[in-house]
Amino acid sequence: MKISTIWAWNRWLALSDVLAFNGNDVLVYARDSNSANEINQHHTCQKYLGDKVIDKKIHASDNLWEVIKFSNYLVIAVPSKSIIQILKEMKSIKNSDNYFFINATKWFANKKTIQQTISEHFPVHRWLVSVLWPAFAKELIDKNISCLCSVSNNEKQALFVQALFSNSYFRLYTQNDVIWAETYSSLKNAIAIASGII
Repeated sequence: MKISTIWAWNRWLALSDVLAFNGNDVLVYARDSNSANEINQHHTCQKYLGDKVIDKKIHASDNLWEVIKFSNYLVIAVPSKSIIQILKEMKSIKNSDNYFFINATKWFANKKTIQQTISEHFPVHRWLVSVLWPAFAKELIDKNISCLCSVSNNEKQALFVQALFSNSYFRLYTQNDVIWAETYSSLKNAIAIASGII
């Protein structure tokens, strides 16, 4: 299966590594050509993952058009501050109602959850599921056991994404409370810090 990942960053390269480990061909959008060349030639991304080596089925391009054309299955893995800009760019390249969105971005955009933001820019789509953390990128690359959530209002969609990612070291559990899951995943670090102070 072909899957496109929008943005080559630490956690999302790790998710791409999980997908490639499971037998999928993954094309990652890297905003700079140096990162794209490094991923393609050496299967590393020193900027975000140090010396960790990622799966050889992961390739990268600094051309967003090429990455979007590669697959309708899109892992949206963009820092929240850039999500609106990227969605606008995607829409200008290919305004499709046939996207399968897998959101891996947390926090908020203009006081809206990321699923709400994606739906605002692409109101018609095939599905929208969030894969929410906590997990550490380097631990995923090392194949350490990790558990995350597959979150959607549609149980069948959440179950498909669960099956797409799950393997011997990586497990997704389904959840249908999108607002709560996205909000808590965004606030968990602040809550953890506050708990430590108390």
